Amino acid sequence: MNLYQLIPFVALLVNLFAFTYVFSINRKASLNRSYLYLSGLVNFWLFCDFFHMYELNQQTADIMMRISSLAWMWVGVFYLNFIYNLLQRRRDNLIRFYLFSFILATPVFLFSDLLLKGATRYYWGYNVNHGKYFAYITFIMIILPIIIGLYLGFREMRLKPRRSRVLWPVLVGSVLMLSTGTIADFVMPTFFHADDFISLSSPSTMFLSFFIFIGIIRHGFMTVDVENAAYDIFNSINDSVLILNVDLRITMVNDTGRTFFVNQKLEGVQAKSLFKKFEINNDYEEFETELMDSSLPVSLSISPVYFRGELLGRVLVVRDLSKRQKLETEIIKRQKLESIEILAGGIAHDFNNILTAISSNLSILNFDGESQKDIEEVLRDTENAVVEARNLAGQLLTFSRGGNPIMEQFGLEQFINDTVKFALRGTRVNYKIEFEEPIYDLYADKAQIGQAMNNLLINSVQAMPQGGTITVSAKGLDLQNTNLLLLKSGLYISLEIKDEGCGISPENTGKVFDPYFSTKEQGTGLGLFSVYSIVQKHGGYIEVQSVLNEGTTFNMTLPARKKSVIERKISSVDIRKPGARILIMDDEEMILKAAARALGKSGYIVATALDGETALKKYADARESGFNFDVVIMDLTVPGKMGGAKCMEELLKIDSSALGIVSSGYSNDLVMSRYEEYGFSGVAPKPYRISELIKIIEKVMLKESSNSLNS
Repeated sequence: MNLYQLIPFVALLVNLFAFTYVFSINRKASLNRSYLYLSGLVNFWLFCDFFHMYELNQQTADIMMRISSLAWMWVGVFYLNFIYNLLQRRRDNLIRFYLFSFILATPVFLFSDLLLKGATRYYWGYNVNHGKYFAYITFIMIILPIIIGLYLGFREMRLKPRRSRVLWPVLVGSVLMLSTGTIADFVMPTFFHADDFISLSSPSTMFLSFFIFIGIIRHGFMTVDVENAAYDIFNSINDSVLILNVDLRITMVNDTGRTFFVNQKLEGVQAKSLFKKFEINNDYEEFETELMDSSLPVSLSISPVYFRGELLGRVLVVRDLSKRQKLETEIIKRQKLESIEILAGGIAHDFNNILTAISSNLSILNFDGESQKDIEEVLRDTENAVVEARNLAGQLLTFSRGGNPIMEQFGLEQFINDTVKFALRGTRVNYKIEFEEPIYDLYADKAQIGQAMNNLLINSVQAMPQGGTITVSAKGLDLQNTNLLLLKSGLYISLEIKDEGCGISPENTGKVFDPYFSTKEQGTGLGLFSVYSIVQKHGGYIEVQSVLNEGTTFNMTLPARKKSVIERKISSVDIRKPGARILIMDDEEMILKAAARALGKSGYIVATALDGETALKKYADARESGFNFDVVIMDLTVPGKMGGAKCMEELLKIDSSALGIVSSGYSNDLVMSRYEEYGFSGVAPKPYRISELIKIIEKVMLKESSNSLNS
């Protein structure tokens, strides 16, 4: 290798580096492809230049020179194509003219002497012998396209100064190529007859390719199209807007985003590193998550940006949910009060009826001469009245909790029947309930969905002051990723509530879920907004259809699961141990005495404790004596002393196989809905029938027995 070969060799290495880097990072984007075409052509040119400086025979040198002419004559059109892509210009007649001309001229360049007449050997290597029209062809095919590109680039910078950061390197490289190449290969041989002046085509093309490469790096790999579309309104948006490239790296942030992500340098950062949850399965995604470095709730909306069919990047909109969640919580609290006020009359009426039935039945027992059969019937009626009171109390708990849903799987049919019956007590409205196969279990927060249904039913009742019929229907759905509701794929329940009321006018239909919007004189506009909020938190969908003076239909789509197939009929298998030992802990002596008496008559050996400390001591003493308790039933809340949750935690330290059942009248406590996470094996909401409690005890012991056999 002679020293002059170092010039094309170094230029080739530099250009290959730039080509490889862009190819490996993102070769699919339109702008990058246009650069790779240009850079690949330059690589071929530099490769030929490198061999021109070898000691070749004349025939080989002539052939190599004609082949290399294809590369350097096509540089002009490939350069112009890149400039058009960079400036997002549509390919016009100029580009078409150059492309058509080059295709026609290629065989002329190869097989005629119009452009070149072989090669001559100089001290540094071979160089081209100019043909008759070499100067004109070179000017039209190479110099003129670069001049046009410079003109378009400088005009773009004048019209859009913010793009100077990207365009300056491209224009500097263009000027360097034009000046060095023109002087060495055109001006010196043509006008000064300095045919032996060393060719500088290699460094000139390297300047062009490398400076364009720098421009692409500054360009952020193809997000300029998104920038142009969003820049004018970018900093006026109140939400945080982040522009992402195809690799989901941040390339641009608006002012709101810089304020929101304070003290963080965002450019070049992977978007997923900012959030606890970040996933893109479809073109358009919208979900809620939290910031990675805090528990601040945010919603993310991700949309793709295409240009000429190519994915250029994505727009990520980040919204702070903390203020909205506080507002929703307060609105739901206020709305509960409104709903309870509306229902209070009917509830009081029902409770009085239940208490009357209980009181009357107990009074009958004081009469002499009642037969055993009559006494059993009276007690059975009294127990049924108590169950009615319990169900009514359970429905009231629907209104006692807001916030994030506590998800559980529960049966659909019974839930809808109970909720509808409760909400329509004491009204003039009739109801009809319809189920359509397939029917799945709901997977939701039972209290919150009950509240949402109550709100919709009350809304329907108020729309029919003279009475009417409400139709409640439900059916299962199996949605795919492409569903029109834009919900995640999976099982759902479509729950529809239809009334025959006054309907909603078309101009108000789109406002019914807005907070504080109401057409009623005494309405607060909170009921339907809280329904919308609850459904959204469950990852569901709600819509309304209404015809004025004909009626309104609300449709909720809620998460579901397949019905459980492991339900067992425990009553058909008696697995009670003779003399099984039960420890009951409750701070109410009346409950302790009643439960102990009933379980004792059912064949169990029962001990009692008024608090957690006493229960732990009795359990430990029994264990030391060799008479373990089979099941411990614990009240969740003991004022001033150890309650059920702490007692279970300590009990498992004594005996890791201890079986505990948590019991409470406050059934929406987190321990009640997630009892297994706190070490319990079962749950018994108060009030309960003794037959129900026995069934729970048997189920817990059956599960333990099955586990022992399997192990």
